[in-house]
Amino acid sequence: MIALAAALALPSLRGEAGAQEAGAAGAQEAVSGGAVIGDVLETLHLRQTPPPAQDFVVRSRPAPDSLDYQPMKPTEKPTGKKTPAQLDALGAELQGALEQNRKAGARVAVPDPAPRPAPRRAAAARPPRDQAN
Repeated sequence: MIALAAALALPSLRGEAGAQEAGAAGAQEAVSGGAVIGDVLETLHLRQTPPPAQDFVVRSRPAPDSLDYQPMKPTEKPTGKKTPAQLDALGAELQGALEQNRKAGARVAVPDPAPRPAPRRAAAARPPRDQAN
């Protein structure tokens, strides 16, 4: 608990001392919240700087000036929405196809359906119950 209080007080003291020194020099230095949090994490040994890369890693990487990066740009996706003129043209095309199908259907002779057999009456097939005795 004491270490936490000291870690929180240290950056604020350093910020005040830095502000006094900067005020004496005539320039003010702003301390960001991220810097304060970073100082607290370093004081508590929760954040450490990473070690330098191994030699084989450095040798296997290409030179920074040889990298050819292309920036990612958003592409416009087709929405599939049709304009009113396109919808009118599509409606006229469908109307023409409907008329053509109706004309073709009028030339076809449709035979009459076969007559259906009369439904059987289930009550007539059973003998009456009263005549059992």
